[in-house]
This record gives sequence, structure tokens and C-alpha cells, in this order.
Amino acid sequence: MLDVLRLVSSEDVGRDEQIVQILLKMHKHVADELKNYAETIELLHTQAKNLTLIEPEQQKKLMELTKLRKQRLHDALSLYWLISESDGVKQWISEKEFMLKTMDHGPRTSRVDERQRVACCRCQPTCSPADEF
Repeated sequence: MLDVLRLVSSEDVGRDEQIVQILLKMHKHVADELKNYAETIELLHTQAKNLTLIEPEQQKKLMELTKLRKQRLHDALSLYWLISESDGVKQWISEKEFMLKTMDHGPRTSRVDERQRVACCRCQPTCSPADEF
């Protein structure tokens, strides 16, 4: 903006026709740019006026509320992530329980019991294979 101010307030009018043509092109470019951004500049001035209406204590309160809102959003995100993870773990546990229920443990269990009885009889001569635990 300072460059624009310097160009439009310059007293230089050129020394010959070529320099004057260059200065006119530069001036036209600056004038067109100012016209193009006039609305934006006016909007920014309006926003700047509205910002000065906020008192320092209101600004502090807004900043604190912003921090609290951000923390609540992060907490909610963490909660939903935890729920999602727990649903996955529950599904995994259900699959494992189903797998365990469908497995045939009968013959293995009887073989283990038989091995324990044989081992017991070898250790204790008074024990007979028919004895149960």
C-alpha cells in the first residue's frame, strides 16, 4: 500500500514522451487495482471497526471459550475412537468365543486325564488306574 501511495503522490511527470507513457501505464494499473480491491478494502475497514468494539475482557472470554470448545471436541473425538476400538475388541472376543465353542475338546481332554492317571500310578504304588482324582 505504501508503494501505491508513493506512486500516486509522486510529482514526477516524466522528461520525455516514452517515460510519460510508462508512468501513465503504471498509474492506470494502480488505479485499476484500487478499483478492483475497493470492496475488499471497505469490507476490511468495516471488520476492523467491529473488532475495536470488543473489549479486552470480552476478547479474553472468547479466547477461553474457544480453548474449551476445542478441548471438548478433542474429548468427543477420543471418546468415539475409544468406542470404535472397544466395538472391535468385542467383535474379536465374540469370534474367539465362537471358535472355542465349535472346537472339539472331547478326545484331547480324555487323553490328558488318562496321562495324568498313568503318571499318578507311577509315582504312587498304592494308586490304581481305576482311581479317580
